[in-house]
Amino acid sequence: MNKPTLGPWYQHQETIQGADGTCVAGLYGGSEKINANATLIAACPDMLASLREIVTACEAVTIGTDAVAEPLAIALSAIAKAEGKQ
Repeated sequence: MNKPTLGPWYQHQETIQGADGTCVAGLYGGSEKINANATLIAACPDMLASLREIVTACEAVTIGTDAVAEPLAIALSAIAKAEGKQ
């Protein structure tokens, strides 16, 4: 998988742009939907980074703990999907 546009991402009119000005996504629909979708999409790099940190912390502290096994598997699956590995 190619490397994604580096964050932070931000909304510029009806597009989402990376820190370097690269267009990440175009948004279509009513203004409420555009703003809601833009907010969610722009947060993706931060959410992925946070999820990676959470996984690292869980793996270090709770190895073998059944209580986190399923949520950890879900988080790892989400990271793989975001990285184009799934």
